[in-house]
Amino acid sequence: MAAWSDGYHTDIQYTAKSYAELAPGFLAFACLRQGVRPPDFGPGSTYLELGCGQGFGLNILAAANPAASFWGVDFHPAQIDNAIRQARAGGLSNVIFEDLSFEQLLALPDGHLPRFDVITLHGVYSWVSAENRAIIVRILDKLLKPGGMVYVSYNCMPGWAGLAPLQNLIAEHAARTSGSPQTRVVAALQAARQMAEAKAGYFEQIPFLKERIEEALRESPAYLVHEYLNQSSQPLFHAEVVRAFDDARLSYAASAGLADDLVHLAAPAAMQKQILETHDRTWRETLLDYASAKSFRRDIFVRGRNALTPFERDALMDGWSFALVTPPADVVTEFPVPIGRMTGHPAVY
Repeated sequence: MAAWSDGYHTDIQYTAKSYAELAPGFLAFACLRQGVRPPDFGPGSTYLELGCGQGFGLNILAAANPAASFWGVDFHPAQIDNAIRQARAGGLSNVIFEDLSFEQLLALPDGHLPRFDVITLHGVYSWVSAENRAIIVRILDKLLKPGGMVYVSYNCMPGWAGLAPLQNLIAEHAARTSGSPQTRVVAALQAARQMAEAKAGYFEQIPFLKERIEEALRESPAYLVHEYLNQSSQPLFHAEVVRAFDDARLSYAASAGLADDLVHLAAPAAMQKQILETHDRTWRETLLDYASAKSFRRDIFVRGRNALTPFERDALMDGWSFALVTPPADVVTEFPVPIGRMTGHPAVY
């Protein structure tokens, strides 16, 4: 592992994927569902992705929003090189990629970058050191516009309470074997599966672990290296993130997950009244996390939380259009929700 990596695996590049939650329209719709005014992401708008990886998703967003400007920052030079080549091959002139650490980004002189309407971090915040998390908050404070929006995803508690010992087991096993990081992480997961099959007490106490191991073994080994072998990985409570982001004058606005809005899909019936009656947003989200044993959050924060009246929200909703992006033959009407799965009525769809 290179010295400049600060405990993060840089010898294996991160997988190239796009995530719907990073689209500005997706984030704005999530805010509207909660009655919070999102930024108007129109011509001239600006968007920054921190830890953009291969830049695949950001290049797609730039192609889909030609009147807006996009920036991507990542400290891995090979990934930034790939992102730049993708942008050039796609003929994109509205996206810029920078090979910078978070510390280097924060140190840039004023005016080197604009202030942004949207800043996103996917799969970054709970995988870096506490020092880098503090720097990220300072970047958000410096670069986000008033009324701007931040998306941050992270491994969270309490759902990770049962998984943290598994992550430690994988890392310790991998540290004691030879071969590439991909080979070592797969071998460690296979060893964990053998322990589960041998009915080791830890796995017997937490029955879902074997399923999680099987799911992990179906993932790309490159993804597994970043998920399980980074030295600074630390699951966080939602309240911790809220307190940290308060230093950048950010307020929690919404979850990017539609089902998270609907308490009857996110909590057992016996808890729903308690959750619906609380007026403390952080406590409400905490109760929901415990209700569903949530292990991964997709949070949206805003700088300046402006509540919409029902009339204002309906007026903004009336201006939205929706399109199917999946071939009709591939549409399924069963959906994961925080406390299980929901089956929609096929005739409606």
